[in-house]
Amino acid sequence: MAVLAVVAITGAGLAEPVRAMAVLAMIGFVPGAGLLPWLPQSGLTQRVVIAVAISLSLTAILSEMLAIAGAWSAEGVIIGLAAIGVTAILCRRWAP
Repeated sequence: MAVLAVVAITGAGLAEPVRAMAVLAMIGFVPGAGLLPWLPQSGLTQRVVIAVAISLSLTAILSEMLAIAGAWSAEGVIIGLAAIGVTAILCRRWAP
């Protein structure tokens, strides 16, 4: 839901601050949130901090990969992060 909401907000032509906050939420939390069920069961604060760290790490890795390939674009990073988040959710849903 979060991935679809960010895509809808960024493409809807809303004000710049709303789009910036949506993109920041996408970069900072969504990829790691898809991995939360696989993280150790600990306190909520610890899980959120780990999810944010994973998300920012994945963003940096994806950005670096696109830059090295000579194909860096902000839209490409957002689409890549959305794909990572959706893949994690689908793998979790259909895992035995």
